Amino acid sequence: MRVPMSTVSPLPHLFNVLVVDDDEDSVESLAFCLQQEGRVVRCAMSGEEALAMAETFTPHIALVDIFMPRLDGHALAQQLRRRFGTSTVLVAVTGAVRSVDLGTFDFQLTKPVNFVRLEELFEHAQQRAGFGARRPGA
Repeated sequence: MRVPMSTVSPLPHLFNVLVVDDDEDSVESLAFCLQQEGRVVRCAMSGEEALAMAETFTPHIALVDIFMPRLDGHALAQQLRRRFGTSTVLVAVTGAVRSVDLGTFDFQLTKPVNFVRLEELFEHAQQRAGFGARRPGA
């Protein structure tokens, strides 16, 4: 099943998620799961594409692959932090088994993504954004 790389929501008050990864399968599967939870998801296959989306889309949380060609996850995170400040929770997503230098990131997730841990990060991001701890649709 092909998930649209960019999904526009008619309800801007919903919880916004930006998924950035140069692996299309990773992006599509994660986006599908998040959309099923009622989240508004935009996907980018590169750091440059993510920055272009950030012109018109403000994520509450950004799930960013660390190792991408050209503009890597760390460089992207720095630019997203400058643009959105601490209002956007930045999560480094990596296949590395050991911890990576988080730098600008708030948290790290290891691939394959643990959805229990991801839900904890969403609750943190929702509290930061003023949504409380409720999940969308709850």
